Amino acid sequence: MTEEQQLQYPLFETIKYCDGRFFLIPYHYQRIRHSVQTFFQVDCLFLSRLEEKLRIIQLQGLHKVKVFYNQDDFVIHTEPYFKRRITKLKIIHANEVCYELKYTNRSKLMDLKFGDEEVLVCKNDQLTDTTFSNIALWNGSEWHTPTRSLLRGVKRSFLLQSGILKEKPIGLFHLKQYQKVALINAMLDLDEIVIPINQIMI
Repeated sequence: MTEEQQLQYPLFETIKYCDGRFFLIPYHYQRIRHSVQTFFQVDCLFLSRLEEKLRIIQLQGLHKVKVFYNQDDFVIHTEPYFKRRITKLKIIHANEVCYELKYTNRSKLMDLKFGDEEVLVCKNDQLTDTTFSNIALWNGSEWHTPTRSLLRGVKRSFLLQSGILKEKPIGLFHLKQYQKVALINAMLDLDEIVIPINQIMI
Protein backbone atom coordinates (compact mmCIF):
# COMPACT_ATOMS: atom_id res chain seq x y z
CA MET A 1 0.00 0.00 0.00
CA THR A 2 1.04 3.60 -0.54
CA GLU A 3 1.82 5.80 2.45
CA GLU A 4 -1.44 7.67 1.87
CA GLN A 5 -3.42 4.40 1.88
CA GLN A 6 -1.64 3.30 5.07
CA LEU A 7 -2.78 6.50 6.73
CA GLN A 8 -6.33 5.96 5.50
CA TYR A 9 -6.41 2.30 6.60
CA PRO A 10 -3.91 2.00 9.47
CA LEU A 11 -4.92 -1.55 10.48
CA PHE A 12 -5.25 -4.80 8.59
CA GLU A 13 -6.15 -8.45 8.98
CA THR A 14 -4.91 -11.43 6.97
CA ILE A 15 -7.47 -14.23 6.67
CA LYS A 16 -6.78 -17.69 5.30
CA TYR A 17 -9.10 -18.75 2.47
CA CYS A 18 -9.13 -22.02 0.56
CA ASP A 19 -11.70 -23.22 -2.00
CA GLY A 20 -14.65 -21.31 -0.58
CA ARG A 21 -13.75 -21.66 3.10
CA PHE A 22 -12.47 -19.00 5.49
CA PHE A 23 -10.49 -20.09 8.55
CA LEU A 24 -10.62 -18.75 12.13
CA ILE A 25 -13.16 -16.07 11.23
CA PRO A 26 -14.46 -15.61 14.82
CA TYR A 27 -10.90 -14.94 15.99
CA HIS A 28 -10.34 -12.39 13.22
CA TYR A 29 -13.60 -10.59 14.00
CA GLN A 30 -12.71 -10.52 17.68
CA ARG A 31 -9.33 -8.96 16.93
CA ILE A 32 -10.85 -6.39 14.57
CA ARG A 33 -13.32 -5.34 17.28
CA HIS A 34 -10.52 -5.06 19.84
CA SER A 35 -8.23 -3.15 17.45
CA VAL A 36 -10.88 -0.60 16.48
CA GLN A 37 -11.76 -0.03 20.12
CA THR A 38 -8.11 0.28 21.14
CA PHE A 39 -6.86 2.41 18.23
CA PHE A 40 -9.89 4.64 17.57
CA GLN A 41 -11.68 4.47 20.95
CA VAL A 42 -14.99 3.62 19.23
CA ASP A 43 -17.03 0.47 18.68
CA CYS A 44 -16.57 -1.44 15.44
CA LEU A 45 -19.76 -1.15 13.37
CA PHE A 46 -18.73 -2.53 9.97
CA LEU A 47 -18.43 -6.28 10.66
CA SER A 48 -21.82 -7.13 9.15
CA ARG A 49 -20.83 -5.31 5.93
CA LEU A 50 -17.47 -7.07 5.94
CA GLU A 51 -19.17 -10.44 6.36
CA GLU A 52 -21.37 -9.71 3.34
CA LYS A 53 -18.37 -8.78 1.20
CA LEU A 54 -16.39 -11.85 2.23
CA ARG A 55 -19.35 -14.10 1.48
CA ILE A 56 -19.26 -13.27 -2.23
CA ILE A 57 -15.57 -14.16 -2.68
CA GLN A 58 -15.21 -17.24 -4.87
CA LEU A 59 -11.64 -18.35 -5.55
CA GLN A 60 -9.90 -21.64 -6.20
CA GLY A 61 -6.92 -22.70 -4.14
CA LEU A 62 -5.19 -21.15 -1.16
CA HIS A 63 -5.35 -17.36 -0.82
CA LYS A 64 -4.53 -14.56 1.56
CA VAL A 65 -7.53 -12.30 2.03
CA LYS A 66 -6.31 -9.00 3.45
CA VAL A 67 -8.77 -6.59 5.02
CA PHE A 68 -7.39 -3.06 5.43
CA TYR A 69 -9.57 -0.96 7.71
CA ASN A 70 -10.15 2.11 9.84
CA GLN A 71 -12.90 2.93 12.32
CA ASP A 72 -15.78 2.71 9.84
CA ASP A 73 -14.56 1.51 6.43
CA PHE A 74 -12.47 -1.23 4.84
CA VAL A 75 -11.04 -2.51 1.57
CA ILE A 76 -10.35 -6.14 0.66
CA HIS A 77 -7.37 -7.43 -1.29
CA THR A 78 -6.84 -11.08 -2.27
CA GLU A 79 -3.70 -12.81 -3.47
CA PRO A 80 -2.58 -16.43 -3.92
CA TYR A 81 -0.57 -17.68 -0.97
CA PHE A 82 2.87 -19.24 -1.31
CA LYS A 83 4.65 -20.40 1.82
CA ARG A 84 8.07 -18.89 2.43
CA ARG A 85 11.09 -21.17 2.70
CA ILE A 86 12.80 -20.46 6.02
CA THR A 87 15.49 -22.79 7.36
CA LYS A 88 17.10 -20.68 10.08
CA LEU A 89 16.46 -17.70 12.35
CA LYS A 90 18.70 -15.00 13.76
CA ILE A 91 18.12 -13.64 17.25
CA ILE A 92 17.93 -9.85 17.34
CA HIS A 93 17.60 -7.76 20.50
CA ALA A 94 15.03 -4.97 20.14
CA ASN A 95 13.78 -3.90 23.54
CA GLU A 96 11.80 -0.92 22.25
CA VAL A 97 9.93 -2.55 19.36
CA CYS A 98 6.15 -2.53 19.76
CA TYR A 99 3.53 -4.15 17.53
CA GLU A 100 0.54 -4.81 19.78
CA LEU A 101 -1.95 -4.18 16.96
CA LYS A 102 -1.73 -5.38 13.35
CA TYR A 103 -0.62 -2.10 11.82
CA THR A 104 -0.57 -1.62 8.05
CA ASN A 105 2.73 0.23 8.40
CA ARG A 106 5.17 -2.52 9.37
CA SER A 107 8.36 -0.52 8.75
CA LYS A 108 9.55 -0.79 12.36
CA LEU A 109 9.45 -4.58 12.09
CA MET A 110 10.97 -4.70 8.62
CA ASP A 111 13.85 -2.47 9.75
CA LEU A 112 14.92 -5.27 12.12
CA LYS A 113 15.69 -7.66 9.27
CA PHE A 114 18.96 -8.28 7.45
CA GLY A 115 17.93 -8.66 3.83
CA ASP A 116 15.86 -11.82 3.41
CA GLU A 117 17.11 -13.36 6.65
CA GLU A 118 14.25 -13.87 9.11
CA VAL A 119 14.78 -12.75 12.69
CA LEU A 120 13.44 -13.80 16.07
CA VAL A 121 12.89 -10.73 18.23
CA CYS A 122 14.14 -10.80 21.80
CA LYS A 123 12.98 -8.13 24.27
CA ASN A 124 14.89 -7.86 27.55
CA ASP A 125 16.22 -11.38 26.93
CA GLN A 126 12.68 -12.77 26.50
CA LEU A 127 11.67 -14.44 23.23
CA THR A 128 8.71 -12.86 21.41
CA ASP A 129 7.92 -13.34 17.69
CA THR A 130 9.46 -13.25 14.24
CA THR A 131 8.61 -10.29 12.01
CA PHE A 132 5.62 -12.14 10.53
CA SER A 133 4.64 -14.90 12.93
CA ASN A 134 4.22 -16.06 16.48
CA ILE A 135 6.38 -18.96 17.57
CA ALA A 136 5.81 -22.31 19.26
CA LEU A 137 8.63 -24.34 20.77
CA TRP A 138 8.64 -28.15 21.20
CA ASN A 139 10.39 -29.65 24.23
CA GLY A 140 9.77 -33.29 23.33
CA SER A 141 6.36 -33.54 24.96
CA GLU A 142 4.66 -30.12 24.78
CA TRP A 143 4.39 -27.05 22.57
CA HIS A 144 5.06 -23.78 24.39
CA THR A 145 4.62 -20.20 23.17
CA PRO A 146 6.15 -17.12 24.80
CA THR A 147 3.95 -15.18 27.18
CA ARG A 148 5.50 -12.00 25.87
CA SER A 149 4.48 -12.04 22.22
CA LEU A 150 4.59 -8.90 20.11
CA LEU A 151 1.14 -9.61 18.65
CA ARG A 152 -1.61 -11.89 19.93
CA GLY A 153 -2.05 -13.86 16.73
CA VAL A 154 -5.29 -15.63 15.81
CA LYS A 155 -3.63 -19.04 15.27
CA ARG A 156 -1.82 -18.64 18.58
CA SER A 157 -5.11 -17.84 20.32
CA PHE A 158 -6.83 -20.81 18.69
CA LEU A 159 -4.06 -23.24 19.66
CA LEU A 160 -4.00 -21.93 23.23
CA GLN A 161 -7.77 -22.28 23.60
CA SER A 162 -7.59 -25.76 22.07
CA GLY A 163 -5.01 -26.83 24.65
CA ILE A 164 -2.42 -27.60 21.97
CA LEU A 165 -0.16 -24.75 23.09
CA LYS A 166 0.83 -23.68 26.58
CA GLU A 167 1.89 -20.11 27.32
CA LYS A 168 5.15 -19.67 29.26
CA PRO A 169 7.77 -16.98 29.80
CA ILE A 170 10.62 -18.16 27.57
CA GLY A 171 13.98 -16.49 28.01
CA LEU A 172 16.85 -16.72 25.60
CA PHE A 173 18.59 -19.04 28.06
CA HIS A 174 15.63 -21.48 27.84
CA LEU A 175 16.30 -22.27 24.18
CA LYS A 176 18.50 -25.26 25.04
CA GLN A 177 15.45 -26.92 26.64
CA TYR A 178 13.72 -27.18 23.24
CA GLN A 179 14.22 -29.26 20.12
CA LYS A 180 12.55 -27.14 17.47
CA VAL A 181 10.54 -23.99 16.83
CA ALA A 182 7.45 -23.68 14.62
CA LEU A 183 6.37 -20.42 13.01
CA ILE A 184 2.60 -19.92 13.23
CA ASN A 185 0.19 -17.32 11.92
CA ALA A 186 -3.22 -17.16 10.25
CA MET A 187 -1.77 -18.88 7.18
CA LEU A 188 0.60 -21.32 8.90
CA ASP A 189 -0.14 -24.39 11.02
CA LEU A 190 2.28 -25.94 13.51
CA ASP A 191 3.83 -28.37 11.04
CA GLU A 192 4.45 -26.06 8.08
CA ILE A 193 7.62 -24.11 8.94
CA VAL A 194 9.61 -25.96 11.60
CA ILE A 195 13.22 -25.05 12.39
CA PRO A 196 15.66 -27.06 14.54
CA ILE A 197 16.89 -25.15 17.58
CA ASN A 198 20.48 -25.49 16.35
CA GLN A 199 19.49 -23.35 13.34
CA ILE A 200 18.71 -20.37 15.56
CA MET A 201 21.70 -18.04 15.45
CA ILE A 202 22.29 -16.24 18.74
